Amino acid sequence: MGLSALVLEPAGADHERHERHQVMRKNGSDLAQRHRVSQAQGMVSLQAHCAFGDALAMMTERAKVDGRTIQDIADAVLNHQLSFG
Repeated sequence: MGLSALVLEPAGADHERHERHQVMRKNGSDLAQRHRVSQAQGMVSLQAHCAFGDALAMMTERAKVDGRTIQDIADAVLNHQLSFG
């Protein structure tokens, strides 16, 4: 093996790489959750015959009243367990 194949990394590089991977996984998960909320927002908008922003406000209010998260409400809408129509 030549010197060009040898890669020297500073101390702690494995930990830093692990941290970057964790952040990327979390960001991907956050993106997926935001996508599900957006999908549910569109469904609520159609069900309630309202603007997209109003649909999010309705979902947010429902989450507060029920003591749930907006993600819980979105999942219930997407799974046809909750309707705003």
